[in-house]
Amino acid sequence: MKKHFLLLFLLLFSFTIYSHPHVYIDIDMRLDIDSNGLKGIEHHWTLLRNFSPDMISQYDHDSDGLFNAVEQSEIFQNAFSNSKRYHYFTFIDINGSTYVPSSIENFRAFIDGDKVIYSFYIPCEIPAIQSFTSLDIVIYDPTSYVSFGFLNLDDEVDPNIHYLIDFVRDGNIYSHTNDLGQLHLLIDMRLKENVVASNRQTTSLKVVPISSVEKVPEQTVNNPFISTGTFLENDIKANPFLR
Repeated sequence: MKKHFLLLFLLLFSFTIYSHPHVYIDIDMRLDIDSNGLKGIEHHWTLLRNFSPDMISQYDHDSDGLFNAVEQSEIFQNAFSNSKRYHYFTFIDINGSTYVPSSIENFRAFIDGDKVIYSFYIPCEIPAIQSFTSLDIVIYDPTSYVSFGFLNLDDEVDPNIHYLIDFVRDGNIYSHTNDLGQLHLLIDMRLKENVVASNRQTTSLKVVPISSVEKVPEQTVNNPFISTGTFLENDIKANPFLR
């Protein structure tokens, strides 16, 4: 497994702050790569500033420094599921077409010291083929209410897959970790020359075109993680604590 420390990759872009964020989150990501291609993306989001203390105060009912199953279920319903309206802040460009996740799996919330961390998995199942598939993955809030800071990336190695990774700063997206803007994760992925595509297990794309899903609200006046009272049946099925 290789670890890329993203602060080492800086490209100079102009930066403009369009609005002031109210929520700050640091991101650690892992690419789940198998013999078929990109199987999914594992996220670990550390809630910064007042967000973590507020979550601990509100949901650690027994003050034991842990979120039990009931408390995690409440967090998922009241302080995470609404992020589906914002496509989990994850946008994936595949060969020039923008896709967003249709679901997440294995959501967990836990306390690490004085910080709360959200952990979840986005199934992608983007197959590698004989020619390069170009991916551009960026995590951001289109309403600029939430600032995301990309800290590091883990990626796995598979003998069937050849891929290259690069990082580009986007000066139009605010990030509290760098004045040059948020990072785009760029991936060029293909099968290695000695791998026969017809002998591989086929996979289906689990992300969907952005044109087919609800648009992100144009303006956010409250924390977009906080539920507005609408709780979708699909979210219930995706939450292991509510099955």
